[in-house]
Amino acid sequence: MVFSNRKARQTVAKLDKFFDIEDQALLVFEEGVRNYLHRDTAAVSESLQTMVKLENDAIQLQRNIEESLYRNEMYLNGDILRLLERMQHIVDMLSKDLFQFDIERPNIPVELNPDFLKLMNLSTKAVATTIPAAKTFFRTPESVPDSVRRVYFYQKEADRESKALKRKVFHEMDSLKLSEKVHLRYFALHIEELALQASKVADQLSVMYIRYQSGAGRMWSKWILPALEVVAVGMMAVASVKLINGRVYGFTEYGLVTALSVLSLLLLSVLIVYVLRNRKAQRDSTRRFSAQEDEINDSNRKLSEMEVQITKMENDHLQNLLDLKRRETTGVVEKITEQRQFIDSVYDGILQAESATDNAEREKLLHDLKVQLNLRRNATGDKNDFYAQVEQLHQDFSVRLASKFPELTAQERKLATLLRLDFSTKYIAGLLNISPKSVEIERHRMRTKMGLSRDVKLTDFIKNI
Repeated sequence: MVFSNRKARQTVAKLDKFFDIEDQALLVFEEGVRNYLHRDTAAVSESLQTMVKLENDAIQLQRNIEESLYRNEMYLNGDILRLLERMQHIVDMLSKDLFQFDIERPNIPVELNPDFLKLMNLSTKAVATTIPAAKTFFRTPESVPDSVRRVYFYQKEADRESKALKRKVFHEMDSLKLSEKVHLRYFALHIEELALQASKVADQLSVMYIRYQSGAGRMWSKWILPALEVVAVGMMAVASVKLINGRVYGFTEYGLVTALSVLSLLLLSVLIVYVLRNRKAQRDSTRRFSAQEDEINDSNRKLSEMEVQITKMENDHLQNLLDLKRRETTGVVEKITEQRQFIDSVYDGILQAESATDNAEREKLLHDLKVQLNLRRNATGDKNDFYAQVEQLHQDFSVRLASKFPELTAQERKLATLLRLDFSTKYIAGLLNISPKSVEIERHRMRTKMGLSRDVKLTDFIKNI
């Protein structure tokens, strides 16, 4: 055991208690999120009260441990303090996230419950794995690398699940408002951040493990090697004394003297060889330590850059959606204005026809009105504008469809987009300027090109693309 003296064992016991508090906080957080997804707000409030108490206990215990560490100079004192701060930060995050759920109460559709639960489970598993890893370090540090690898695994899985959840919210949940999507993204990011913080704890444990390995060699050189040197010198001194006494009194114990001398020389030779090898091993360990620290710092830097890039991409995507909604709203207003003007012109024409006294003039006015209405009825500009807006709103779907089924024609891709919006056959026929029977024929061709069996519903299949 690395920390074997009495004061160190007392501090380790306090650290174990702190880790147990974090474990309890994880259970309370998981229960609170599940209760929230099941719309049990009263239970969420109870979980929040328990979480606040655990957070306060953790803060008080953290201060007590820090005082013990400062008072008793323990091995790796500064690293233990940094580990404690990172794990306390996780407890604070758990409390804050649960508090945000209770205050803001985001609108999470029922169909997203499995996704949020999976993300929460992966993130909390990443955090939970750091607890036995931290406890192990103070008893059997050799087991730390295996535990740390599991933390990194859960962190990567949580990152992948978070991306899938956000992609589903923005690309498939068309019924949600943009503000609701942003709100869900906010909570997904905060749950995912738990796993990210767990990976930082794992980084700290890795650094501590490397320093422990280097420190073990230094302790050997500091105490055991000098003791062996004293033994070797003592043996040579004994051999010299016996040799001198033998000469003084006229006798020599050549066998004993020779044996002691040879053993002393062998022991010194072994010590010299070991010292040289140990110094080389320390240099190699230092280089490995520096390389791993550089790798950890580089990974953290790349992770930070990736987070900035992802945030920028998401902000750009949201800005594009806002611009699109703004243009769409402006187009609707212009369309309403134009429709109003057309209705006013038709109404004025009807009034003129009614007030006309000459039958020929009345017939001409009515004929002009019929022509205007007929042109309006057969105009394709409005339909094309409408479909252009629909296609722009569902551009991601169009790209996925073209990539998965490149053999589809432009008309069939339009039909797929309209089917995805649950438009009726009659309405689709009017938008595409074809008959309802032609729509059914197009649907059949699409099923053939997509290779769908009879028991697969075309609309459901298209919605899952």
